[in-house]
Amino acid sequence: MKTLSFEQIKELATKASDNEVAGIAADINQLLSRNPVLFVDIAPLISFILGRVNALVILSKMELLWDAEIILRTVLETFIKFLKIVSQENLVDLEKNLMSFGLCSMK
Repeated sequence: MKTLSFEQIKELATKASDNEVAGIAADINQLLSRNPVLFVDIAPLISFILGRVNALVILSKMELLWDAEIILRTVLETFIKFLKIVSQENLVDLEKNLMSFGLCSMK
């Protein structure tokens, strides 16, 4: 088995990260295309997540992993909230979750 250098690992991780970000963006787009009204309510949350993911990528490329890890916690927490919101089967539960996070304009 071939041993990789730190630079090779960093390059592989960066490529994987870029691919994952593109995949997440595509998944979000698919979710929102099914319910465009939802976009108005969760746009601030999506903007927050994507902005922090961008910061993670930049900090990781700069090898500021300690700083990136701190931001990662807020990204994960916010992404879990996002998943809880969009995983609702009916509009009543969806609206209730949006309201609990201060994101509802559906009325």
